[in-house]
Amino acid sequence: MRFATMTEKHSCELRVPFEHEGEAEVAYNTLKVDPEPPRSGVTKSFLLEKNMLIVTFEAEEARKLRVAVGSSFDLISLVVDTIREFGTTPPT
Repeated sequence: MRFATMTEKHSCELRVPFEHEGEAEVAYNTLKVDPEPPRSGVTKSFLLEKNMLIVTFEAEEARKLRVAVGSSFDLISLVVDTIREFGTTPPT
């Protein structure tokens, strides 16, 4: 059994599949511009692999990690709903 020390970071990786690469790219470009505030104690990074958006979180406190992941779920849900409603191509 291994116990976390105060210097170890907690981490979480979300893998969000999209039906098309274009949708994943829209989500990636939308979400990556909104970093976690420095006071949150959480670092967040984004990676795009074809139609998969990968979001990685790290924090020293599990509570702060949970809050950041929960907030990101809300934002991802909003992006997905917007893509469903309006699509990924800008209107002409």
